[in-house]
Amino acid sequence: MAKKLLMMLLVLLSAAVASADEGVGNWIVHPTFAGSEAQDIIDTGDKVYYLVSKNLYCYDKQTQENETLNKRNYLNDVNITHIYYNQYKKYLMVVYENSNIDIIKSDGSVVNIPDINDALLTYDKTVNDVTFSPAAAYVATGFGYLVINDNKWEVKESRVLGVTFRSVAVVGDWMLLSSTNGYLYYGKTSEPHEYLGSFKSMKFEAAYLRPISDKRFICITGWLFTREIKENSDGTITLNGPTLAQEAPTSLHPIPDGFVANFGPKKAYYYTIDSIASTATKVDNASKEILASSTAGEWWAVGTNGLRQIKDGTAGQYFKPNALTMAIPFFMVWNNNDNKLYVSSSGTNTFFSDQSAPTRVNTYDGTTWTEVSTNFNNYTGTYGVLPDPDDPQVYYLGSWWSGVFKVRDGKIVLTYGPSNSPMEKQLNWYTHGNPFIDRAGTLWVVQTGNEKTPIMALPKAKRLLDKVTKEDWYTPSIPNMSISKFGSVLAMKNTDDKIVANGNYQMPVVFFNDGGNPASSSYKSASYTSFTDQDNKTFSWANVFCLTEDLDGRVWMGTNSGVVSFNPAEAYSSNFQVNHIKVPRNDGTNLADYLLDGQQVNCIAVDGSNRKWLGTNGQGLFLVSADGSKVLKQFTSSNSYLLSDIVYRVCCDPNSNSVFITTDKGLIEYKSDAAPSSNDYSNVYAYPNPVRPDYTGSIVINGLMDNSLVKIADASGFVVRSLKSNGGLATWDGCDSQGRRVKTGVYFVFASQSSTEGSGAAVTKIMVIR
Repeated sequence: MAKKLLMMLLVLLSAAVASADEGVGNWIVHPTFAGSEAQDIIDTGDKVYYLVSKNLYCYDKQTQENETLNKRNYLNDVNITHIYYNQYKKYLMVVYENSNIDIIKSDGSVVNIPDINDALLTYDKTVNDVTFSPAAAYVATGFGYLVINDNKWEVKESRVLGVTFRSVAVVGDWMLLSSTNGYLYYGKTSEPHEYLGSFKSMKFEAAYLRPISDKRFICITGWLFTREIKENSDGTITLNGPTLAQEAPTSLHPIPDGFVANFGPKKAYYYTIDSIASTATKVDNASKEILASSTAGEWWAVGTNGLRQIKDGTAGQYFKPNALTMAIPFFMVWNNNDNKLYVSSSGTNTFFSDQSAPTRVNTYDGTTWTEVSTNFNNYTGTYGVLPDPDDPQVYYLGSWWSGVFKVRDGKIVLTYGPSNSPMEKQLNWYTHGNPFIDRAGTLWVVQTGNEKTPIMALPKAKRLLDKVTKEDWYTPSIPNMSISKFGSVLAMKNTDDKIVANGNYQMPVVFFNDGGNPASSSYKSASYTSFTDQDNKTFSWANVFCLTEDLDGRVWMGTNSGVVSFNPAEAYSSNFQVNHIKVPRNDGTNLADYLLDGQQVNCIAVDGSNRKWLGTNGQGLFLVSADGSKVLKQFTSSNSYLLSDIVYRVCCDPNSNSVFITTDKGLIEYKSDAAPSSNDYSNVYAYPNPVRPDYTGSIVINGLMDNSLVKIADASGFVVRSLKSNGGLATWDGCDSQGRRVKTGVYFVFASQSSTEGSGAAVTKIMVIR
């Protein structure tokens, strides 16, 4: 009977937490699939690998599973530039931007070959190409070439020759090396080649080489052609052969009856080439997909709409990964109206210059990514999403070229520009940066270069309309008001204070307060090009990168020189001071250091426990205490799964412990040990639950009131552990107060906001199995 009751309890507990968040400390990589940026596809027979937006995906033909391969599950790095398939030994070689190399074997296991990435060289280490022979893999680099023993997975030869090779290949008993200096170097494979002079050479345009027989190989330069080796009596060679196309494909792969030369995703055709590479046939490809095949009559194609099979001329359904659809996810905001994360692309800013990338806005509901910008007519140069506080279907986008967009249900319904607002056309642009909405519902827009009306306000009643005129706007006179393409704006949640930081070099930070009425004639305003801190020292900046309000109503400002915090309501006073945050050294000297002194702080986010997450421009991500006086954690690409040490933006889910991070190498999510607090204890839950014998992570108790005292008791009522929550979340390592793992049994969780056990009622139960 006891065993039966135990099993029933396990079932009930499992059901109760089936949809619970993942555990504390877990990282989740969110891949990008911008189909117009498909790079390559390889059909290995049982699997199809495809590379899109530097992210690798794998479709299993038997199980029909479509999986993302990344640093969190299988791979050892990020930002993939090329994939190559060894037909002889049936493995996939993955090459990264930093020249790291992974091997995915036919059984799915992964071998890392970090030698090039780890090498200390002054030469360029970029991997330019990889070819295979039955005996080895040949890697062409910016410094020379490597030969990899693919039986032992180690570098067999490494030749630092001071020459950039486009491609290195073995054709029969000849080694051919195509360089970017206009020469083809060659020599017998049976002869030693330890320096460049040991090869013969001939004039030859830099080419990618693809062996197809003992004498023939395909070349890819600006053209596509075949060459056959003829050995002369003096030991030199002559190359002759047909031209297949007067343009270069993006990839070339063997197929059952020859080869396919892909010209997608830019061009609407591909070429099929016969088995001896003597002729090529052009084939229409309206979808601009990239194709591969390992079985006669069966093609696999990847493009804008995803991956699909084309069998005997009949196209199957598309398989599209659950992923972001923008090449560089940058801005993030949590929309409380529809309880989703909004992620958007960016126009030119401090970190990169690219006005050609199409505008993309994606939403994430905790499970699924959704494209919500499909009707933007290829607008470019837009900035972050501004949710409408009154309509969950509406948001706004500032832009470089076209003013400010009002978007409803994924479609632009109104554009604020020179025809219906005080904006003025400035050369080729209308506005820079992001609009903002204050607590009264007023829409504010700051326009770069507009000296007459640099700031303008649209009252809430007019903002809710889909048609406005210039006369609907107010244009207050606020000294020193301007903004750059990467300026920061902030409207306080509980006061009428607003802050605008230009973002350009040594530009001011402007405070103003309209009393909730943009038509008021009695604005308060103040402007600073430097601050005075708590020690009466001057804090100055070259650039301001972010402004963030915390849960106590203080503003945190990230600059190129670190971070300060302040109360904006005090900015209008002549004795205004900021807190230049100090971190005690705790070494017995009573000395302290300024938080991230001299470091560029790109972004600051606030979690449910009022702790601060600070993204830097090369030092990774920092988590600090609520007042900033203690550095709790530093995440880098070396000590964690963080994709890069350059962090663009951080966004904390206001309903869970998820922290989202955009970097120059993509977006990743981290499950922190803090979550927003609840108003009562009516929805407390623990996960994982049950705790099984093989689980070694933290047990998370969520849904608590702020700063709860949590006591965990066994079935007899004995308290085995006392904890304190971070916001609404507490973590338990499964051990008692003496550090011993607790025994199998049901444990009761009591929570209160006092030093006692409150009413004595348990808020949840945890089943532990040892």
